[in-house]
Formats: sequence, C-alpha cells, structure tokens
Amino acid sequence: MELTIVIPVRNRASIVGRTLRSVESQTFRPLTVVLVDNGSSDGTLGVLERWAESVQAPDFSVKVISEPEPGAARARNAGLKAVETDWTMFFDSDDIMLPDHVERAMKCALKHPEAGIIGWDVNVELRGGVSKTCPFFSADMIYNNVLHGGFATLRYMARTEIFRRAGGWNTEVRVWDDIELGVRLLTLSPLPVIYRVNGRPTVRVYFTADSITGESWAGKADDLLRDIDLIEGLLPTGMEWVANLKRGQLARVCRKEGRPDMAAKALARISGTAWRKAVCRLSARVPSDLLRPLL
Repeated sequence: MELTIVIPVRNRASIVGRTLRSVESQTFRPLTVVLVDNGSSDGTLGVLERWAESVQAPDFSVKVISEPEPGAARARNAGLKAVETDWTMFFDSDDIMLPDHVERAMKCALKHPEAGIIGWDVNVELRGGVSKTCPFFSADMIYNNVLHGGFATLRYMARTEIFRRAGGWNTEVRVWDDIELGVRLLTLSPLPVIYRVNGRPTVRVYFTADSITGESWAGKADDLLRDIDLIEGLLPTGMEWVANLKRGQLARVCRKEGRPDMAAKALARISGTAWRKAVCRLSARVPSDLLRPLL
C-alpha cells in the first residue's frame, strides 16, 4: 500500500523550500511526490527540479510536471493524472507536515483496509502568533464540510480511485474548490468508508493573504456566492438549507470586514420556506452551529 503526495506550486520560489523540506523529513517510506508547476514566472520550476534531483532515492520518488494553465484545481488534476499509487494526498506549497504525518495516516490505512478516506485535524497559524485547531469532522459531515471546511485540502487523503470516481477537482469553482469536492466525495454511491486519525495535529497551515481563500472573504464575495450556488446544486434533496446557512455565514464575515453591501447581497440570495429563510438570515449575526438544531 503506497501513497503519492501531490503539490501544486505557482510563483513560490522563495517559500516552497519549507514545504519540500517537511515532505523530505517524512518517516514513512516508500513515498512518491508529484510536484506540479502551475505556470510560474519566478524560478519556481527550477527550485522544484533541483530539489527533486537532490532527494531522489529508491524509496523516495519525485516527479516534476507542468500545468501552464493557471488554477490550483487544474494543477491538482494534472497531478492526480500522474498518480500510480493506491492512495493520494494533496498538499499546499506554503504549509508544512510534521515528520510522522504520513506515517500516522498510512498506519490508519493499514489498520483499516476497508477505508476509502482518512482524515485528521490540522493546526492553522494566524497572524500575531495565534494558532487554532481545525478539525476533520467524523459526524454530520456534509454540514461540517460546507460550513466549516471539514474537507479542506490538507485535512484528509483518499484512495486514488475515489478521487477519480468523484471526477477530480472542478476547475469552474473559483475559491471553495475543496468544499465542492468534499460534497461530491460525501455523496458518492456507495459512500467511501471514512476514518479519522486521532491525536495531535501533524499539519501546520499558514493562512496568508496569497492563499487561495486569502484573509478576506468580502473581497471575493461574488466568487464565493457563485461557489455556493455550485455547491448547493450538489447537496442531497432537502439539504439546501446548508447552502443558505453558508450564505448567512458569508454575510456575517462581510459585516465584520466592513462591507455591509456584500453582506446584503449574500442575504438576498437566501431562499427556502419562510421559517428556513428567517433562521438562515440569522446566521449573519449568530454562529451557524447555534442555529443548526432549528433546521
């Protein structure tokens, strides 16, 4: 049972080394890494190629490929196409994994051969030295994926055939492509068997202004509203309220960021019965988890 880590990279020549060193430090072997240069113009491709040459070993294989068309989803799909192992783990080029990260995940896979998806908690490093733990939820997963990013890119791995059966990454999604893919994974039939790795987080996510989601929602509100529309179309019948809660959540963040105009735009998109509309509109002022029992 083997694993490939797929990492898309675009214009991160100055910082990708930190991520690559964390991958090199993994205690699990054999390990395959696919690096996808996504049309970089700052020398990133050279950095990737030099690192690949320096670490290549019989039990540590690195492949560097190119996807010139910009877009993390396109780059991840190119990497997924190159995978030849049973399991695939996607990772980002500005984050790090602790040395036992892959080993813990693969031990879980070996212990549970019926597993199709294995998730774990991650630590998110914010500005000012503040950090928080973001969990992989093992219950109410569709809700927790849409509202809390339970299937964020770095919180799980899956069997390669499951990623492919789900259709890979949707290049039409502009920001929340991981949430959209998570919904498709969670609505596969049959549903993959899902396990959670317990214990301390072994991934550190650095949430910065040039991350895909970025530090501001209001500035991307139009794209986010479009993404919610796409996600809503995937939800099981009767769960449209989850998308409406997400619109209310977006409105709440836009208000905090000083954009009442975008908050109003998000609230105007909430639909459904009078009761559900009223409850979902409340999520612009109240955390969604407090409203969940009412829906």
